[in-house]
Amino acid sequence: MVGLAALGAACSGDDGGVTHVDAAPERVALCTATLTLGGSFTPSRTVDPAAGCQPVGAWAVQVTVSDMGDCTAVHSGTSYSYTATDMVDSNGVPIPRTTSVTHNSPASGEDDTLTITGDNGSCTGNFDMIVPDGAMFDEIQIQPTTPPFASGPADKSARTLSGTGTYQLWATHP
Repeated sequence: MVGLAALGAACSGDDGGVTHVDAAPERVALCTATLTLGGSFTPSRTVDPAAGCQPVGAWAVQVTVSDMGDCTAVHSGTSYSYTATDMVDSNGVPIPRTTSVTHNSPASGEDDTLTITGDNGSCTGNFDMIVPDGAMFDEIQIQPTTPPFASGPADKSARTLSGTGTYQLWATHP
C-alpha cells in the first residue's frame, strides 16, 4: 500500500524533492545587420553557356551594409577574395562537379563554410566566416551569385556578382 501512495504522490505533481535544471538558454546574436554584395567572378577556363554553374575561378566580393538592423557598428570588411579550383583524384584528373574553395583575403578569422552551389544555371557561394572582435566575435555570412551562364559569352570574361549577406555580433563563439 505504501508503494501505491508514493506512486500517487509522484503522479499528482509531487517531485519528491528533485531539483530540475533548466536547459541552457538559446544563444542569440547581440545584433544583426544586412549586407549587399557586388563584385566579379572571373572563370579560370572558357565557360560553356549550356553547362550550368561552373564555379572554378576567382571570386572577388564587395560588401556594403544595406541595413544596420539593431547594430550600432558593423565590422564586416568591404571585400573578400576566394578561389575555386577543381578537386582532382590521385592521378591529377578533375573529379566532375567537385570544387575546392580557398578564402584568400582577408586572412584573419576562420572559415566555417565555404561552398558553391548551382541553381538555374547560376552559381551561388555560401561563405560563412567568424572573426574575433576583441572579446566578441563577428560572423559574416555572404551569398554572392553569378548571372546564369547561358546568358553570358563562351569565354573567360568576368561576370558581375550580386547577392546578400548577414553580419552578426556574438558575445561568445557562435
